Amino acid sequence: MIPDPAQETNPTGAIKDKAAEMLGTATNEAGSALNKAKEKTEGFAEDAKQKIVDDAKQKEESLKDKAEAILDKIEDKAENVWDKVEDKVEDVWEETKHKAEELKDVAEDKIEDLKEGAKKLWDKVKDKFDKDDDKKS
Repeated sequence: MIPDPAQETNPTGAIKDKAAEMLGTATNEAGSALNKAKEKTEGFAEDAKQKIVDDAKQKEESLKDKAEAILDKIEDKAENVWDKVEDKVEDVWEETKHKAEELKDVAEDKIEDLKEGAKKLWDKVKDKFDKDDDKKS
């Protein structure tokens, strides 16, 4: 009797079919896992980028705050220096006015002395001419 090929069971063919099926399933699962890994990796990359951006923004704000604090200190020191300059200028101005008053007083005294000296000299000259006139007469 010749075996009927339809009824004949070929264990090698069934194993090959099962192996092919398992390989297809494994390939599909590997592809799915790879896609999930790519999605997670992309998510991690986006999270990392966002963290870098957030850190940069935070550092920028911190630097702005520090710069503003430094500018405030500089402004305070400039105002302090300006106040000192104003005070010194006022002191020098008052001292200058005082010295000017003193010099004015000294000048007035000198002018009075010169007036008195000139008057005395004039009187001497006048006396001399009067005596000379008296001698001639």
